[in-house]
Amino acid sequence: MVYSTCTLNLEENEKIIDWALDSFALETEKIQIAIPGSFSGMCRGLDPGVSKALRLFPDADKEGFFICRLRRTR
Repeated sequence: MVYSTCTLNLEENEKIIDWALDSFALETEKIQIAIPGSFSGMCRGLDPGVSKALRLFPDADKEGFFICRLRRTR
């Protein structure tokens, strides 16, 4: 499953993933793609799996974006 938003809001992105990992049998998967201006999700105080998500900063060609790949564990 992929969770994505067109925002860089911590509450709509990493905190939702943190809640999902805590509430359901899920794990995150690293996204294997190289996009200039992207970096790992912010995970300070959150589940370490959140760091596998990607944030894309806006620039002249794109808007901000968040994406996380999730997989059921059972």
